[in-house]
Amino acid sequence: FSCGGCARRTVRCETCERSADVDDAAAKENYAFAKAGDAKCARCLGVVYDWNAPRDVNEGLTRTEPAWCGWCGELCAHLVREKGGAKCQCLVCGGGTAPCERCPGSMRTRERPIVSRNVSRNGLSGMRRPSTTGTCLRCEVMRASPSDDEAMAVWDAVRSRRAAADVAAVRVRDVLARRTRWSRAADNAGAWRPFALLATLPPRERVRIAARLGIRLCRERGYLDPHAEAWRVLATRGRGILARADAGGGGGALEGFGR
Repeated sequence: FSCGGCARRTVRCETCERSADVDDAAAKENYAFAKAGDAKCARCLGVVYDWNAPRDVNEGLTRTEPAWCGWCGELCAHLVREKGGAKCQCLVCGGGTAPCERCPGSMRTRERPIVSRNVSRNGLSGMRRPSTTGTCLRCEVMRASPSDDEAMAVWDAVRSRRAAADVAAVRVRDVLARRTRWSRAADNAGAWRPFALLATLPPRERVRIAARLGIRLCRERGYLDPHAEAWRVLATRGRGILARADAGGGGGALEGFGR
């Protein structure tokens, strides 16, 4: 199954299924589906008190933690999925996260984001090395830098670029007026309209769409450039929208186009 709202994969909730089998009227009224990978729905997990309860009642049970996501590289909210806070979920990419013991304000990777079945066969783009699983974004920066001073400078640059990209995103006309190799590639492919739509989306919505396709934008060249990100969502080999729409597999979308 898949949700008609967010398009994420779902499965029948084991608890709701058992309650419905014994003809429990209340259970039938609150019957729900669980997120793929979970055995229980949000109500049975305690994330939602009652599907018919007022919004403020349900929101009172939901706790989120703002932190950098080790999967999608975004500074965003993470839903706390258990009382101890050891298991969380990024509300942008859907990846399972957990607080990093070394870096306050950062979440390490815990469980891969749920993607479509054909994407999962090939793995998540940019996440094929098992050694990166279980690390946070800041830890990766520290590990890749030769010294602590350089690592801090790189991390400060990451935060500054993210903030600058958020400010620039609201200038939609400026985004559309730019002429780049990515916009020309989209025009040549006859995909200017979807390219323009993707390029002018709020940055985290673009990241969310990419994550559903198995594309990790924070590991791609051109990250934080709306044109580069939009083209990646469209044309990444085997995963992008153009590739998925092409009955022949769309293998040539990036042919001759520098990575």
